[in-house]
Amino acid sequence: MEKSRKSNFELLRIISMLLIVVYHYVIYGGILNVGAYTINKLTSLFVYTSGRLGVNVFILLMGYFMINSRFKIKKVLKLMFQVFFYAVALAVLSVYRYKASFEQTNMSPYYTPIMATVYWFITCYVATYIFSPFLNKLIKSLGKQNCEKLIILFTAVLVIIPFFNKYKFVTNFITWFLYMYTIGAYIREYNFEFKKPKTGKRIFLSYLIIAYITIIASIALNKYFDLGLDTGYFVDLYSPLTIIGAIGIFMWFKNMDIKDNKVINFFGKTSFAVYLLHDNVMYKNILWSLDCKTQLVEQSPIYEFLGHMIISVLGIYLVASLIETLRVYLLEKPLFKIKIFDKYFDKLDNWMNIE
Repeated sequence: MEKSRKSNFELLRIISMLLIVVYHYVIYGGILNVGAYTINKLTSLFVYTSGRLGVNVFILLMGYFMINSRFKIKKVLKLMFQVFFYAVALAVLSVYRYKASFEQTNMSPYYTPIMATVYWFITCYVATYIFSPFLNKLIKSLGKQNCEKLIILFTAVLVIIPFFNKYKFVTNFITWFLYMYTIGAYIREYNFEFKKPKTGKRIFLSYLIIAYITIIASIALNKYFDLGLDTGYFVDLYSPLTIIGAIGIFMWFKNMDIKDNKVINFFGKTSFAVYLLHDNVMYKNILWSLDCKTQLVEQSPIYEFLGHMIISVLGIYLVASLIETLRVYLLEKPLFKIKIFDKYFDKLDNWMNIE
């Protein structure tokens, strides 16, 4: 990534992570299991629409920034140390919370969280980052027209065909990362722009409306005609609608003129920590058990429900940012000040980066 963090992209990171946290608030909080379709549940379904979109935005950002960046092993090591810290710390807290012994709990995945895919997104992120020098060389050498052909073929095989036959026959998280990474890199390398500056904003807002309509329509059709439709089908990670919405909001923020803002940059920088804290496979049952009781969804006034949602989501982000700041200053910085292996790291960096 560039040394100077651009506040427009950092704000996009913050918003994307908030969308992901709200999505998990609805999923893990049990709102979808509440039978009554109250105004609170219908409101939560609206914010639920953009959770998967936030994931796609993060991959677009990775491709956009990495296309002109060099591989650095220290970045991988720092990320591995960060993931290890949260995986082990939250696993220990979970064991303590449930009063279980370490002998009764299989802790081995949390000692190697990336290899064990404790966080699927991080595992795919690291794998994509390792191959990024070769991906970047491919994207640059293809040229604009051939890169467009690659994206079209990717879209046909990974998105269009599976969307209509409901079989994601070649799609997994790694291939999806490669696809979205290529789109983000293409936007940066070949200076892709919409003809009208406000097009990205309009696409994203249209996405929100259409996505919500599809969910409500699916609910209504299931209720009155018992069709068994998947209410989240059109807002899935692999949905064409979600991809279009992600590109729309990305292009909208890309062209925003925001002056350098230290507050935005700080919270944007801690967005990964928010993910690691709130989506830990062991600890999330404790975290989200506090949220979204049936009574809150069915009987509370809308302002009380929204207040609970906002406080929960922002609270998680703020706590994660505080913990991450302490972790960086107390653990990461002292550890990575050790220079004994730097010459070996430099050699590895030079070997990995393609000239």
